[in-house]
Amino acid sequence: MSNNIEIIMDIDTLEIFEVIDLDGDKEVETVTDSENFSKEEKASPYDDLNRIWLGNGYYYKPSSLLWQAEKDGVVHRLRPKNKHGTYPYLQRSRDHTWGHVYQLTQEEAMWLTLEFNPGLMNYV
Repeated sequence: MSNNIEIIMDIDTLEIFEVIDLDGDKEVETVTDSENFSKEEKASPYDDLNRIWLGNGYYYKPSSLLWQAEKDGVVHRLRPKNKHGTYPYLQRSRDHTWGHVYQLTQEEAMWLTLEFNPGLMNYV
C-alpha cells in the first residue's frame, strides 16, 4: 500500500467504510461494512436552517412565501419580513418577460394583503 490513500469514514463513530489506494494501477482495495449499510436511517429532507434540498443544487425554504396571487396576467408574490425590516414584493408577468421587486413597509404589505388575500392578514 502506498502513501497516497483516500479513506471514507464516519467522523462521529470513526468507522471506516472504504480505503482507496490512489497510486495503484487501477487496483482499488475496498473494505465495506455490510451491517452498517443495511441499517439505513430515514433522513429528513430539512437541513439545520429548515430548508428543503431540491437535488439540483438549490434549497427551498417553505416559509419563504406568504402568499401568491394572479390578477390580469400579473403574478403577485409577498415574502416574509427580511432582516432589513421590509417585505419583498414581486410583480412579474405570467410568461416571465418582465418583473419588478419592491421592498414594502409593514403598512404597505398589509394593504396589499387586504387587496389580494384578505384571509392571511394575521401573517403580515
